[in-house]
Amino acid sequence: MAGKAKYLMIASMDVDAEHDAIFNEVYDQEHVPNLLMVPGVLGVSAVKNLFVLSATCRGNCRAPAPVI
Repeated sequence: MAGKAKYLMIASMDVDAEHDAIFNEVYDQEHVPNLLMVPGVLGVSAVKNLFVLSATCRGNCRAPAPVI
């Protein structure tokens, strides 16, 4: 799969702990399978609790490079 994709889509969600179980169920059983049916989608991955990035910027700032 490496080298075949033209684009990378990244999404972030903040789910309250009380809704975590139902969110994961819907995500894993409905959302991911539906995404994999979209023409051109090569794969779907989920990363949970990887890190939280925060930054303060003053003046002429640019977005940081993505961390992969």
